[in-house]
Amino acid sequence: MSAKGTKWTDERKKAWSEKCRLTKANNKGKKESSPEEKELKRLRSIEANKKYWTPERRAEQSARMKQKVLENPDSYSKKNVSGRVNMYDVIDSYGPTKVKGTWELKVANWLNDNNVRWTNKIEPYKYQYNNNWHLYFPDFLLLDKNILIEVKGYETDRDHSKWQSVDKKLIVLKRKDMLSLDNKLTQGVAEVASQSHKLKVGGSSPSPATR
Repeated sequence: MSAKGTKWTDERKKAWSEKCRLTKANNKGKKESSPEEKELKRLRSIEANKKYWTPERRAEQSARMKQKVLENPDSYSKKNVSGRVNMYDVIDSYGPTKVKGTWELKVANWLNDNNVRWTNKIEPYKYQYNNNWHLYFPDFLLLDKNILIEVKGYETDRDHSKWQSVDKKLIVLKRKDMLSLDNKLTQGVAEVASQSHKLKVGGSSPSPATR
């Protein structure tokens, strides 16, 4: 469906393609727009977007996208990468997958080297933050232990809202923990597996799990 609710049929696609072809043909030989004209077009486009994307439309679009992610979480976790984080190919317990950044790569390699069964194909958790609901994708799930691992360089209030949403035990690896990963994970997995609450490795105290 288009933004106005009109079905995007094969006939409409064909007509649109022909229109674009004719427009391109008509534009051949025309003088290129001046920098001033290009800037004016850019400003008009920005203004048109502002008028169309009202707060209500933005909220509706956000809700639609979140529902799509819930229906197909792999499309988010594998393809939609924010910022400039590099992706690395690794093998989890189900086969080829990708991890974000060198820290996740280090954790994935440690898990594989120590024969720990894991995956990063994890069902997202809904959580509330600033009166809106969002989706949280933990970094790793230890399959035999049913323990989540989150690699976190900088901790925020929003992270605490995420972590309170999970129904499993959780290990949070912070910057200082990555310097001694072998000790932290060996100790952390053993302690978390024996406790009834979540344990934040590197944190000041464990926080009770939300069921």
